[in-house]
Amino acid sequence: MRQPKRNIPWLVLLLAGILLLSACGGNNENNQNSAQGGGDGQAVAEYTLEKDGGEVVKVTQEEFDQFKGMKKVNDPYFEQRAALSETFEEDLLKQYVAVKILESQTSAEEMDQLKKEADEAYATITEQLNANEQLKEQWNSLLESNGLSEEEYKQYMLLQNNAITQLEKSITEDEMKKQYEERIAADPYAYLTSASVSHILITAGDTRTSDEALELAEEVKQKLDDGGDFAALAQQYSEDPGSKDNGGSYVDADINQWDADFRKAVLELPVGQISDPVETQFGYHIIRVDKRDVPTFEDASVQEIVKGELVEKKFQDFLANDLGSYLKEIDLPEE
Repeated sequence: MRQPKRNIPWLVLLLAGILLLSACGGNNENNQNSAQGGGDGQAVAEYTLEKDGGEVVKVTQEEFDQFKGMKKVNDPYFEQRAALSETFEEDLLKQYVAVKILESQTSAEEMDQLKKEADEAYATITEQLNANEQLKEQWNSLLESNGLSEEEYKQYMLLQNNAITQLEKSITEDEMKKQYEERIAADPYAYLTSASVSHILITAGDTRTSDEALELAEEVKQKLDDGGDFAALAQQYSEDPGSKDNGGSYVDADINQWDADFRKAVLELPVGQISDPVETQFGYHIIRVDKRDVPTFEDASVQEIVKGELVEKKFQDFLANDLGSYLKEIDLPEE
């Protein structure tokens, strides 16, 4: 499920689980308890909100468990990641502490704006869920199985935006330009998100084996090499219902929604050249790239992506170089 506001992939994985207990409609006393570690229970970590000093804040086991519950909701590979890392629990706890420190730096004015964004974002999610009853049931079941409510998830979105806002403050335009240039130098299509292509799909199935599908695809490719009209041949042979009646064409399509093998071919094929049959999970494609413009740094969508990459870098830098000045103790129970 996509998150409408400030949708930065690292944060979906990293902050999925931040749960502001007091923001679920409690009174001021509850809010104060949350700010000081989430209420009663065994402390699994202690930290301060100022470097090398200040009042000690405790993270309870209950609070950390809620973090993990939200993490599981947003990360389908949570269990696999946990199994592969001996320090997974400790790393997760450090991430939580880091985000709570960032939260403490938010002004009242910033919080008001971020809360508005979180409300708007969840309203969009709710609209999407209400349009698909099956998806809505799956989402509600996922929340329930992890002991979470919709209101708590909304608070996670608030905290997600909160952390991004604090990390973005130190990003300069020069840093963004440098990041863009380095990525483009390593991969000219690093920031390409859309392209216009035409293709003819030949599928295998009940009436045609894979070998027969390949043979037919090669015959169609030969017709194109002999001067055949791509649009006409697409209408005659293509078995992609989404494009065959449009000459096999997709205009300014999101390349990140495509099959990985199809996407790879589109990125590697010279513009205007017709490919040999390309195999994907759907069958064999004959592809022509009609347009593939690399977006410039001035493109607003590119700047959002670049900013997201720098936010991730800055968070990892905070974990590696700054967190130790705030973190006093970690005391996770032995398994």
